[in-house]
Amino acid sequence: MMDSSDGLADCLIQISKQSKVKIIIDENKIPFSKEMKNFCKTIKKDFLDLALYGGEDYQLVGTISKNDYKKIKHLKGIKIIGEVVNGKSTFLKQKNNKLVKLSMKRTYAHFK
Repeated sequence: MMDSSDGLADCLIQISKQSKVKIIIDENKIPFSKEMKNFCKTIKKDFLDLALYGGEDYQLVGTISKNDYKKIKHLKGIKIIGEVVNGKSTFLKQKNNKLVKLSMKRTYAHFK
């Protein structure tokens, strides 16, 4: 588990590397508030890009076994946005089902 304060892509890529697994997140399952979408429209930024590669958003992101998920799925605020499978790297499954590899080169940099 890790916080997403440096962007969702950053924490997922780090979890994937440290755990030596492949993570695939589904674009359709990433929760966004109406306020976030409206804000992004106002500043002319893509809300998905901002969530993946922006900084200072804060959520906890982690992995859990299917059996353990059954025990906690009733808890408020838990969202499944993807899956962990055998392999390496971290990918976004787009609405058209195309897999796009997430890049650490695009993640938030504090002193840029």
